[in-house]
Amino acid sequence: MSSVKWIVTKFVKEHTHSLTPGRGSQDSIYDQYQNEHDKIKELTQQLAMERTRACTYKRHLELIFEHVDEHNELLSVMHLNGSDEINFEVLRRRSFHVHIS
Repeated sequence: MSSVKWIVTKFVKEHTHSLTPGRGSQDSIYDQYQNEHDKIKELTQQLAMERTRACTYKRHLELIFEHVDEHNELLSVMHLNGSDEINFEVLRRRSFHVHIS
C-alpha cells in the first residue's frame, strides 16, 4: 500500500440534508422530511399542470385533424362531382359551417 496523504482544502455542500446527523439532531431529520413533503407537493402540482397542458394540446391536435379530414372530404366531393355549381354550393356550405362554429 502506498502512503498517500489526503488534505481537504475546501468543502462543497452538494446535499440537501445533513451528511452525518448526530444523536441530538433528530429535529434536522424531521425538517428534511418536511422539505421533501413540500417538494413532493410542488412536483405533484407541476405534474397536474403538465397533464392539463397535454390534454389541451391533444384537443387542439384533434381539432386540426378534424379540420384536415373535412377539407379532404371536401376536395374528394369536388373532384368526384366536377360541376362548378355543385362545387360552389359545397364551398358555400363549408364556409357557412366554419363561420358558425
